[in-house]
Amino acid sequence: MGAAYKYFMVVLLAGLFALGCAPMIREDQAGKYGTKPPVIDAYGATERASAGRAWQVYLSAHDPDGDMDLVEFELDRPGYATRDHHKELGSESADSFSGYFYLNIPMVTALKGQELLGTDMVLRCQIIDKAGNKSEKITLPFHVVLSRVSQAVPESFAGKEVRKLGPILIRFELDHRWGKPFDKD
Repeated sequence: MGAAYKYFMVVLLAGLFALGCAPMIREDQAGKYGTKPPVIDAYGATERASAGRAWQVYLSAHDPDGDMDLVEFELDRPGYATRDHHKELGSESADSFSGYFYLNIPMVTALKGQELLGTDMVLRCQIIDKAGNKSEKITLPFHVVLSRVSQAVPESFAGKEVRKLGPILIRFELDHRWGKPFDKD
């Protein structure tokens, strides 16, 4: 009992020490990088995503301190755990960027993926800088359809450079199967 108690106390004290140091680390980062959060200037995406294709999420942002570090994406799908992905931004995007990220939507077949069709989903997005400052969180609702959907550049991006910024690496869980492809009697 004595060894377990000592181990518990060491872990507890280490945790309390780490929590006490966290504000100092945050202040050091803010002093080094700045205290202003990133700002999302424009965003957009279609409300329908085609099964088996990439859904484009347009995003334009800047940071007054010039230290944007990553974009955090969260996929909220009813009945499933929220899935997330943190996309690191390169040094060329630390001040500002404009373009689109893309989320690969799974193929829907007679055997797999039917639960995606018509389900209302939400992709949330937020930018975090090197000091830990966060932009406002944006929300992009969508649902998956079988038909091909045109993904025009949103009007709010007129006159802006629109470049491909990379994939959003969130996997869809497809666990419902209908029927068996090869039933043997």
